[in-house]
Amino acid sequence: MQGSLSTFGEMDSPLETLDTEIPPYCTQTSYGGALCRPCQEYRLFGLFSKSKDSSGSHEPQELMVERRRELLYQMNSVHDPVFGKLPPELVALIFQFCAPGMPFDTQVGREIEDTEENILDEARACFRAPLALLAVSHAWRHAAISTPQLWQYMLVRLDLPKLGSYTVLIHEWLRRSHNLPLSIRAFCTEDTVETAAITKVIDLINQESDRWEVLDLRMSANLAQRFGDNHPRQSTVLRSLRLEPQPYWANARIGFRMQGIKPSPTSVILCKAYQSVDISWDNVTWLITVHPLLDDCFQLLRQSPRLRYWRLCEISFDRRNHRDPFPLEFFTHSEIEDFAFEYPDGELALFFFNWLCLPALRTLVIKQFEDLDRAPLISFLKRSLCPLAKLTIQHAYFITRDIVSLLKILPSLIELTLIPDDPTQYQEEVEFGTTDFLTLLAKTSVIGDDPSPFLPNLQFLHYKALEVFKWELVLPVFGPISRLDDPSCRPLERFHLEMSREIHESYTPAVPQQFLLDLRVLEEAGLQFLLLPRSRNQLIEDARQRFDIWA
Repeated sequence: MQGSLSTFGEMDSPLETLDTEIPPYCTQTSYGGALCRPCQEYRLFGLFSKSKDSSGSHEPQELMVERRRELLYQMNSVHDPVFGKLPPELVALIFQFCAPGMPFDTQVGREIEDTEENILDEARACFRAPLALLAVSHAWRHAAISTPQLWQYMLVRLDLPKLGSYTVLIHEWLRRSHNLPLSIRAFCTEDTVETAAITKVIDLINQESDRWEVLDLRMSANLAQRFGDNHPRQSTVLRSLRLEPQPYWANARIGFRMQGIKPSPTSVILCKAYQSVDISWDNVTWLITVHPLLDDCFQLLRQSPRLRYWRLCEISFDRRNHRDPFPLEFFTHSEIEDFAFEYPDGELALFFFNWLCLPALRTLVIKQFEDLDRAPLISFLKRSLCPLAKLTIQHAYFITRDIVSLLKILPSLIELTLIPDDPTQYQEEVEFGTTDFLTLLAKTSVIGDDPSPFLPNLQFLHYKALEVFKWELVLPVFGPISRLDDPSCRPLERFHLEMSREIHESYTPAVPQQFLLDLRVLEEAGLQFLLLPRSRNQLIEDARQRFDIWA
């Protein structure tokens, strides 16, 4: 075969693009012979269709579409390079590689309208492969229908205007998946009200609740609580669960309960839903909580002994319904290795860090702190005695000298990201110390016999400068240029220096010749220096051209 097989789904409007040319993949033509019969009929069909259009005669479109589909089936059957040459078992295995897959979406805090295009792209990816395989030929259609792996993934938009017309398709889609586990994502906007069509679709999905492996619900609480209801089950394979009200910041809490059984997922995303979700927390290892109450956080920690990754977003405190669950002494969770704390209230964050102990912590991410206080953070890390390898402090208001005090107790750090917040939104004058920080890194780059070395294991640094800096302070962060291969130097391999908007808009000194010479030595040693945003690297490229110094 010299070309690919045609599929009916390739054309948006089949009757507008009927081709009367000789199909390029007709094997008889390639040997100088006549077209095969299906190709001949297809060509005649195209000529006939055009003549009907020019004469003003209108054949029923449904019949024309059906006839064209049948001809494509016949053409592809004749020129099929797969069936007849491979056993059915191998064909089914090949088709399994076409299964779209629908990974568990971990992006939170976005409106359905904001992500509609992304969802549509996912829907196209979910449906494209199965439907394209159905449209090739009768043999391919039969093989696709008989390959349940193609039908394990379902994305349903409940607020479609003509949802009722898709119920047969949804039922057939679920039937074709046989008894395999299902990944289901259902969503709609917050103002969607339940209709007979929505009820029917939810009921169809509920009938397969014992096969839910991934369940992702983004809708109003009233609709979400209909899932898992009224269909008692004796078993469940639920592995990943996401419950997100629309809009995500709504006060409503999504309730979730499966009749007859309590699922034990390993990955969970919840928005204000802890108390209303009836699941077993014993096996949860991966968790994102958005808008949780401070009380609920400690309850979650108590009930999730295997938790390893926890992303805590926008913690809150309900003073009216406070249950006073706080531990009488420090609360220790011995399994959490990766902890992200985002958009916290300063007072609540202070309380949280003062009570928590995470001895297994290796990655700590702190984002969107209005005022990052070093004292509780230092106390928390000293108490935990954790082997912290990665620290990210991003979009937080902090003083560099305070961060230095924090870094001094973290000799195990391998990766460090410091992205301070824009200082222009604060009225008080604060010295952020970009020059002092770069100078400190350069002075401590040679570890030697220092009994208390500063960041002796650091391999990656991403730092955002909020003030104009001198170029001669940048590369010495790696150590003396003449000693880059010295094992007594800090093992820094990559340094990404981000320039704030204020530096963009202010005067930036020209890149000197010596900087380029040192940069070439550094790059030859396999090390990396990068300016961010990447457009700022043009400063270096312009200087290279000016001095004719290239890597």
